[in-house]
Amino acid sequence: MKAVILAAGLGSRLSSVTSGKPKCLVELHGKSILRHQLDLLAACDITQVTIVTGFGAKLIRSHVKERASLVYYPNFASTNNLLTLHYCRRLLTDEVLLLFADVLLTRKALQDCASCPSDFALLVDSSQCREGTMRVRLSESSVLDIGSHIKTSEGHGNFVGVARFSAHGSELLAAELDEIVATRECSAAYYTDALASLAAKGHRLEPVSIDGSSWLEVDTEEDYLTASSQAFYL
Repeated sequence: MKAVILAAGLGSRLSSVTSGKPKCLVELHGKSILRHQLDLLAACDITQVTIVTGFGAKLIRSHVKERASLVYYPNFASTNNLLTLHYCRRLLTDEVLLLFADVLLTRKALQDCASCPSDFALLVDSSQCREGTMRVRLSESSVLDIGSHIKTSEGHGNFVGVARFSAHGSELLAAELDEIVATRECSAAYYTDALASLAAKGHRLEPVSIDGSSWLEVDTEEDYLTASSQAFYL
């Protein structure tokens, strides 16, 4: 299995903390968020890692050295991550673990997602439904819909930002990205739109429960302060 980390964004909502660096390089307990992720992947025996960069690409390259391959996405300042992932869709082959670059979680949660045998496995927290992350609607055994368009009052939980795709799932996701890009304007779209489209077409997206395990998406200064006071990801 290989991992792909989406780290191209500007991280503008965390600008009070980043000091002009990519937010994945913000330090918590003496290590960057990105290094926490790389160490966690290595602890799960996932060492084939590609980081998709944009803003601050040279800083990320210098930071990770030989621990990961890098792909540069040139349009990072004007688009969202659907087009980022579409640009590097050649990475969507074989088994892929796909992560947002600002997510902190436990080893167990990552292993649970990585070991799920479904074509599409999404790490989901159904213990709450909150603003600021992608919401999900769930049936007993599937993710029916995913995205920020789901109201917190109508959602059943949150997508944690980590997903695992089988070789077939990766192929289907790449094809769905192609179709979306060819048929609509999507500069502001998230790649989860492609997952929602696949679910609408009848593909089963399996929710992998993170309930009971801690996780954080470090997107704002408040998130950073919370992460600074916790150590579940060490």
